[in-house]
Amino acid sequence: MFDTTDLTKSVGRLYTAYSDEWLEWLPETIRVVINNRWGGIDDIDMERILATRNIIIYEYFWHDVDIFEATIMCFNWIEIDHRLGIHPSPGQVVYGIDLARKVKNPECEFSEDVNQYIASIFIDKCYVYIPPAYGIPGVQKYLDKYYKDVELKKAIRMKYELRVRDDISLEENLVDAQVAKLLAINKFVEIGGIESPHSKENILAKVIME
Repeated sequence: MFDTTDLTKSVGRLYTAYSDEWLEWLPETIRVVINNRWGGIDDIDMERILATRNIIIYEYFWHDVDIFEATIMCFNWIEIDHRLGIHPSPGQVVYGIDLARKVKNPECEFSEDVNQYIASIFIDKCYVYIPPAYGIPGVQKYLDKYYKDVELKKAIRMKYELRVRDDISLEENLVDAQVAKLLAINKFVEIGGIESPHSKENILAKVIME
């Protein structure tokens, strides 16, 4: 069975077996080839392979809000149902972008439409500062328009950088609460997002995802 829990490794298997040739195949052809060589593939795994293929070939992920959101949801094992109005969390966004940058030029920049969409997700969860390591430099300016306390942002940035570097303890205050939220995102990305349907449920990832 073709399991995409480690998505970059799964894509690497296709490159190893078929070089760049698989990028030109129709989705139906990719599925048939995987079925014949690896004994089958679940629908959600197939969607993740196709989403990755589209990132490699096209630029839509970086410029189109709908495609960006659909890809992020797919990378996080979430089935899209627009009737429910479900959107990815900040942690899921950062995790999905991290995956995308591993398979595409990491210097790719997002359009202003996508930056604004990402900003809305972070603002909705009351994030004030976004670390440069998250790879979304065009988003902070939109948070700055919403949260105008420059000193607060500076304090969060300094405490976050100090915590990452020296692993200092956090206290119960606004600045440290913001730092804790960022550290939760870091942990979510580090553990590889919420576990796939192929693994037993990961309670820690489920908590961090919120």
